[in-house]
Amino acid sequence: MIGLTAFLALGLAAGIAAKAADFFGDARGKNRNALGIVLGLAYGSIVGFLLVSGPEFFALISGIILGNVFSGKIDSPAHKVSFVPIALFLFFFGIPSGASAVLVAVFAAGAYADEFLNGLKKRGRKAGAISNAIRFFGKYRLALEAIAIIVSVALWNASYFLLLVAFDSGYIVSAKAFENRKKGF
Repeated sequence: MIGLTAFLALGLAAGIAAKAADFFGDARGKNRNALGIVLGLAYGSIVGFLLVSGPEFFALISGIILGNVFSGKIDSPAHKVSFVPIALFLFFFGIPSGASAVLVAVFAAGAYADEFLNGLKKRGRKAGAISNAIRFFGKYRLALEAIAIIVSVALWNASYFLLLVAFDSGYIVSAKAFENRKKGF
């Protein structure tokens, strides 16, 4: 059994690879699409391993996947191919004992809310205190983080929140790196 630090490192790596797959999957050119697919397989492998490693990881990650599927965010071959290693891990290792369907649904709702609120931010609703708060939540995708904090405190298990922070940190760092390099691609 590996420790929480290793799981967090894997969460960070998955976030980096997921954003890189997103970037290269959306880029034009055969080689960039191929690189996006390779990165999709890489983060799918990491996510698959995390999914089967414990009920808290299963609940969080499955919820995120479902929320993104229902919001239509799985939109490129790079992201679609990530499901292959995920399915293989689930097939060979199964769902972890103690996994909660209720928590999967709660995290799915949070992930969906993040995507929905982010879409509102992009549509540029009228300014006002409530719409500014919605734009802020949408811009930084804080619904899922808020839910992860609540679940972590309620269940006295920080793994939910820590894994989400690790993944999001990798995703954000990767996004910033590609944002700065976008002009060269």
